[in-house]
Amino acid sequence: MHQHQHFLRRYIFFVFVLLTLLSYWPSLQHAPKHDQISYLAEMSRKNNIMDKTFGAYSLNRERVFMPRDEFLFRPLLNVFLGGQLVFLGYNFTLWQAMAIVLHLMVGFSMFRLLDIISPGIPAAVSAGAFLLMLSNVPMVVWHNISAYMIFCILVLEACIKVKKFKQNQQDRSSLQWCVLFLFLSSFIFELGFVFLLCFALYLAIVEHNIKFTFLFVGAALVSLGMNAADFMLRHAPVTTEISHIATGVVSVKTVVNALTALKWFICSGIFLKASEIALVERVALVPFTLNSLWPFVGFSPHFIRGAAALLLFSWLAIYSYPKISDDRRKLISLFCIMISGFVLFVSCGRVNTRGIFTGLFFNSYYIYFFWVLALPLAYACLSFEAISKRSDGGLIRLAVYVLSAGMIFLNALSIYNINLAIAQGDKHRRHFLDATTAFVDTHRSEADFSFFVSHQCPGNYAGKWLHQNGDLLWRRYTLAEALYPSYYRSLSEAKYVFCPDLPATPGIASLDSIMTSEKRNVVLK
Repeated sequence: MHQHQHFLRRYIFFVFVLLTLLSYWPSLQHAPKHDQISYLAEMSRKNNIMDKTFGAYSLNRERVFMPRDEFLFRPLLNVFLGGQLVFLGYNFTLWQAMAIVLHLMVGFSMFRLLDIISPGIPAAVSAGAFLLMLSNVPMVVWHNISAYMIFCILVLEACIKVKKFKQNQQDRSSLQWCVLFLFLSSFIFELGFVFLLCFALYLAIVEHNIKFTFLFVGAALVSLGMNAADFMLRHAPVTTEISHIATGVVSVKTVVNALTALKWFICSGIFLKASEIALVERVALVPFTLNSLWPFVGFSPHFIRGAAALLLFSWLAIYSYPKISDDRRKLISLFCIMISGFVLFVSCGRVNTRGIFTGLFFNSYYIYFFWVLALPLAYACLSFEAISKRSDGGLIRLAVYVLSAGMIFLNALSIYNINLAIAQGDKHRRHFLDATTAFVDTHRSEADFSFFVSHQCPGNYAGKWLHQNGDLLWRRYTLAEALYPSYYRSLSEAKYVFCPDLPATPGIASLDSIMTSEKRNVVLK
């Protein structure tokens, strides 16, 4: 019977994997978002593989385009992105496929963690619900931050190791692996440093294990020291953001922002509907839940489903909590400490320095991090054995599964429609990128190869944010100029004038001859 259930929950999780692939399938036709264009423009000016990977480990402190965030230190993220660029080039179908694979890997780690907390079909359903959360879309379709999902995998695996250590106190290697996972995660996203301290706090206060507390604190200090050493060696300027963070740690503003952010994360995960995804330079969530007077997104059928799910969970959690073990309650306290650390980290960082709207709206991927922690917390609060023993346990399970199936299906459909809408909006830019890449690949072997593309060519738009120090306010880069600076020349100097809707022809052409259908004559050199 146990083997049968083990096979069944794996089969159910596999069904969710297939549903996730179908939901995100249209995203394979997306174009890169504006931060990724900035990254690609930066890397296009580096000459070799080493410069684009290991040589760019501290990119935030040396980047030419959109210079800012000098105190961020994410070497593993930058090396991973550089490796993707080396192997995938400008094939954005493969970039997005990699992001989907990473999302599925996060879902698998989530499934493993939930299954070790409480084995059974609910673990597979809950992990599937995470894979198909509508609020996850910004993280999964924004290629430049896809490595953050590796961070999430490391964090989930660290939690799995802690759970295994609690099951066997002699298994010290599990905690050592936990430290290693979190230490590595701190070089993908600074939150890893915070989580090292969260685990240390948990071991000291909840487990009273001082010996291993020092292990986590030591790893956090090493991570911080490596960051500081690199910062000082590069003589990076101390930005005003650092002082804002320092003064905001104990301010009332931070507390208010933290509570607002917490409400935003919870409501966006439960009550979000497809119409609230904004197709801006990034993919963002419309922050209706930032309204302090009304914590939800509006009265609608979607709101009713979300409210029903929240009320049902709250009742089951209140019923279950007295019946769960002390070890489970300690694990719940760990997740609570980590969520508190995350919310304070966000509030002291972007939310304080750039405002609540900019911090949450333009960084909607923060919701992904929250639910990586909140879902295991919610799952750990439930005692499925106690619920099953109730006389109405079968009816409760049926209600949970029906409600879950309905919400998951609607989320899957919404994710598909949103990705399809983004693909349609990106159509011209994606067509331009693919055609230009093919054109350059065809001609790059020519010793005197150079080309020009009019800024009026459909899709040849790099976004209004791409700039470097010294640029005039009106300076706007085109995609061709940003991605191929080695070959891009002015109209008077280029060997080729190119536009995807026109044949690539050697020579010089006027703007009218490029853009106007009745004037497509080319003046040869």
